Amino acid sequence: RAEWLEFPGVGPYASATITSIAFGQPEAVVDGNVVRILARILKDGRQYKGAAEAAKAMAPIAQQFLNHRHPGDHNQAVMELGATVCLPRKPLCLLCPVQEHCLARLAGPDSYPRIERRASQRAIVERVFCVQDGEVLLFQHDDAAPRLAGLYELPLLETFERAGRKQHILTKHRAISNQSIQEKIYQVGAPEGDLPDAHKWIALEELDQLPMSGPHRAWLRELLLL
Repeated sequence: RAEWLEFPGVGPYASATITSIAFGQPEAVVDGNVVRILARILKDGRQYKGAAEAAKAMAPIAQQFLNHRHPGDHNQAVMELGATVCLPRKPLCLLCPVQEHCLARLAGPDSYPRIERRASQRAIVERVFCVQDGEVLLFQHDDAAPRLAGLYELPLLETFERAGRKQHILTKHRAISNQSIQEKIYQVGAPEGDLPDAHKWIALEELDQLPMSGPHRAWLRELLLL
C-alpha cells in the first residue's frame, strides 16, 4: 500500500482498494459507507468536524474488523452494505445481516455518524478544450502540489482569455466535499506564441497513459466525440 501511495493522485482509499481487491493484501477500505456502518454498529457518539476526520478515526477500527483471509471480498461487501442497506436516511435495518450487532438500531441509526455539515458552496470553473494536429492542450499540476500532484487536466479559460473566439460546448456538474461545482468547457483555437508554464501539447494516442482524474478523463473522451 505504501508503494501505491507514492503514485500521483492515489490516496488512502484508492491504495487500500487496489491492494486488497487486486492483490489480496489485508488493507481495510474506509469510505463514507464504511464510516456510517461502523459508527452505527458501535453507536459512536463522537462529533466529527468533517468526513475526513471521521474516516481517520474509523480507519484503525475498520482494520480490526477486516477479514484478513478475504480482504477484497470483505471491503466490497461492507461498501455494498452501506450503499444498498445501511443508507444515510431511512436505512433498511430489517434487511441488514448484522442488525443484531448494531447498537444504534434501536436508538435511531439516522443520528449516526455525527459529522458537522458545512454550508454548501457553489463555484463555476471555466476550462478550454483545444485540439490541433492530433494533439490536445493540457495543464499538469506540479509534482509537489498539495492536491492533484502530477495530474493532468483541461486548462483554465482565464489562462487563455486572448485565445480569440471561444465556443461553449459542454457543461458538467460535480460535488467535491461541500462544494457544488459547475464546470463550463469552451472550445478555442490554438494559442499563439509560447505556452504558459505547465501547459503541454499531448498526442491523443498518449492520453490513456497519463495520470488524470476520473472526471477530466471522462470529459476528454466525450469532447473528442463531439
